[in-house]
Amino acid sequence: MALFFERRPPFEFRLKSRASRKKGKRSVIGKFIGEHELAAELKLTVSALRKWRQRGYGPAAKKIGKSVRYLRVDVEDFLANPPTGQK
Repeated sequence: MALFFERRPPFEFRLKSRASRKKGKRSVIGKFIGEHELAAELKLTVSALRKWRQRGYGPAAKKIGKSVRYLRVDVEDFLANPPTGQK
């Protein structure tokens, strides 16, 4: 007897809520940027970006599965209003 398991869809599809599917609203697909993409965009190394995240500096990060993702809106806000470094 062979058991078949349903394959899980990629993370983008799991981000849709039932309410957004029912109301026809747009999902968050395409609004996330990966760690490597952001590092290339900011001309940083990935390790520098990870150190920023550890220290609470930089745009807000979201953990989706094992991946670290950044909302495009959070990245744009960070670039428009960078912290001064004084707390």
